[in-house]
Amino acid sequence: MAMTISFVVVSGAMLLEAQINGEQRRTMELLFPGDVLATMDIPRMPRMLLVAATSCDLVRYTTSTSGTAATTELPFVAWMQTASARRNARRMIHMASVSQPLAEHRLGDFLVETGLYLGHAEGARRRFNVPFAREQIASYLALNPDTLSRLFTRFKQRGLIVVTRGQVTVPCWPALCHASPLAEADD
Repeated sequence: MAMTISFVVVSGAMLLEAQINGEQRRTMELLFPGDVLATMDIPRMPRMLLVAATSCDLVRYTTSTSGTAATTELPFVAWMQTASARRNARRMIHMASVSQPLAEHRLGDFLVETGLYLGHAEGARRRFNVPFAREQIASYLALNPDTLSRLFTRFKQRGLIVVTRGQVTVPCWPALCHASPLAEADD
């Protein structure tokens, strides 16, 4: 009987990275609490890495690919399928984001995505840590790291974000969402 191994991100933030053609690693995907990563979903490329950006708790779960699950497992299997579908939808949103010509929109999309999964709402404000390195974020957004730094500066100057020691405070969440054309698609 064939088995599929899946990992559920219980807490923390992770990155799926790849090294392509001997170049530096590229961030392929961000994983947040509640995400399910099935090993069969990982591209079969050399040097694929699952990297913890923060301390993380993962639960390993093995399922049968024959579709036979014990009755007691059915609710959990249904939850995993829903979580996988949400992650796949988020990946498609990310692909739409990086295809945008305006880099400001990409950063807005990234901040909304990160704020939704790692943030804490405080009225119209939202506060969250950005556990990813500048190079990882730039790679994820298909930007040069220096360009990313300039974009962060512009967002700070416009009052969209305040950054202190890796923590982002968004004074007006709706204003940041307005800077993210894909914010309505995020859940």
